[in-house]
Amino acid sequence: KDMHIPLLAPDINSSHVDFTVINEQILFGLQGIKNIGTTALKNIIAEREKNGPFKDLLNLCERIDLRTSNKRVLENLIAAGALDSLNGTRAQKYNELAHVIEMALETKERKLTGQMSMFAPHPSSSTTSQTYNFTSDEKWSDKEKLEKEKEVLGFYISSHPLQAYEPQTRWLDLQSFDQIMQDQKNRKGPITKEPIVTSFGLLTSKKIISTKKGDRMSFAQVEDISGQAEVIIFPKTFAQVEQWLDEYSIFIVKGSLDLASTNCKIKANQMIPIELLFEKWPKIQGISIQLPPNISSEQVEKLTQLEPGKIPLQIIFEEAGKKIRLNAKKQISLTSQSITTLNSINASGKIIL
Repeated sequence: KDMHIPLLAPDINSSHVDFTVINEQILFGLQGIKNIGTTALKNIIAEREKNGPFKDLLNLCERIDLRTSNKRVLENLIAAGALDSLNGTRAQKYNELAHVIEMALETKERKLTGQMSMFAPHPSSSTTSQTYNFTSDEKWSDKEKLEKEKEVLGFYISSHPLQAYEPQTRWLDLQSFDQIMQDQKNRKGPITKEPIVTSFGLLTSKKIISTKKGDRMSFAQVEDISGQAEVIIFPKTFAQVEQWLDEYSIFIVKGSLDLASTNCKIKANQMIPIELLFEKWPKIQGISIQLPPNISSEQVEKLTQLEPGKIPLQIIFEEAGKKIRLNAKKQISLTSQSITTLNSINASGKIIL
């Protein structure tokens, strides 16, 4: 991503064992999927090259060696997205895989014992006597889909869980963990006070302990698109956050940066699930809204419909080639719907936490 080279997801009908290059794009190699042996992959690719692309999950299972490509191998291929080019959702394939394997084994057994109907067409390894129709319409949530990708690939390839929140987070003055550490490296002169930083990330693990006084606190690992940070949640903050740690996974974190650590380590003063940001954040300092050029009267009308509240509002717009900042008398409240409204009129700006 840093070099702007697209990475294509693994595909059972085009990927090879190793990573390959197609039209200046990297095609994910099947050996990059965890717990899949080279013998299984070579068998799958040899069958594909001999008899053509796999048509569906049943066709795949009928044609490959299920002794090397067992249920675990096929589950990992599904979770990695390598079977997305075959019909059905990942959840359908994953949940009905055992039944599909059973059907394929029955077909293999009939071919082996010569009990195919004398009127049936001559059996070919590249064809199947039937097309499999899934019995459910189940889909994994984006969260579950990405978690399984991370489990079998070691990282997210379809997208990152944080990207779904871009419409909200682009309004927040947030720093990535990598940016925080780069800023510290670029600072000149001695730093006597720990800087306050505000970030957001995915909670990947936590360790809850008790202090000598018996108070509960936690050491949490939080991940963003740039890297990881350790977040120390001391007892006072932990008492507020504990109720959310199991139910939510993506948090806005504000706190002081531990300058004694060579890694990004934040001592949290606030840690709020992004879904509860506007409801639970103690005090939002203000919002500045940059209006788009040539804003229409209909868009202005939407702006006037923002709910009144206690958050100071600054409006920025251009007139006669000059940028004008207007501190509005009206104060507003913010909700997820407010952000949706602002995005709908192509406004931009910053919310100061």
